[in-house]
Amino acid sequence: MYQRLRIEVHSCHWWRVKAGWELMPRRITDDYFCLPMTHHLDAEVGDEHSTLLTGQCMLAREGEIHSSRMPTNCAEMHLFALHAHLLPQWGGTIAQLLPGPFHDLPDFSASQSRLQRVTHLLQTDAPLGRRMADHMLRDWIAFWVLQEHRFGEPEGRSDPRVAEAFAFIQEHYHEPITVEQLSDAVRLSPAHFRKLFRQAHGIAPKAYIANYRLKQAAQQLRVGTASVKEIAYDVGFADEHYFHLCFRKQFGCTPLAFRKRSREMI
Repeated sequence: MYQRLRIEVHSCHWWRVKAGWELMPRRITDDYFCLPMTHHLDAEVGDEHSTLLTGQCMLAREGEIHSSRMPTNCAEMHLFALHAHLLPQWGGTIAQLLPGPFHDLPDFSASQSRLQRVTHLLQTDAPLGRRMADHMLRDWIAFWVLQEHRFGEPEGRSDPRVAEAFAFIQEHYHEPITVEQLSDAVRLSPAHFRKLFRQAHGIAPKAYIANYRLKQAAQQLRVGTASVKEIAYDVGFADEHYFHLCFRKQFGCTPLAFRKRSREMI
């Protein structure tokens, strides 16, 4: 379905912003992507708020009120912003593909280098830069659709037993959790539970738990003082080396590099 999505890229910019930068609430006439390249970004779209870490992005659709601001303890940070029109060529809406304004980026380190090239190309060869940005957006959208399984409202997304399992993960993510333990907690067979959970979240329960732990670890790295080893064990990883491998795959850098980049004062 995403192949029938027409994309019109208008502009993209790599911003270097100073302490106190803030994008005041506004409503614009195109779809707006914003990604923190260093540090993190406090963002709001409509009634939803999120703290975006590197490796995550905000999408404000045409007409949505949105705002963002840099961390108060940051002297300088880098942002990438892209303006485009996402135009579906079927009877549905973009919301069927990308529900919600906040998303994880696939392979952030590769995306980062591509964004730099796109920005440079738009300044030197606008048609080529727009074509490259078009392909980049299609890659992202394909990832979100295929990985998160978000064509409309799948059956499992509204199942209260999946919501109950998610609440269990939030409370016990730092402890060993098995699929059998989750399925028992919500009174389902493991096979049926896996099916409903994948329908709801687009990935298997085990992968979802790992991703949730990594996000908690990233938050601790950004604001806490504990060592990487302490954080790994605190969020539920029994092996520090495995934690390093998973973190690098998810965020495109080591935990220490993530901490340094999110706190550096230039």
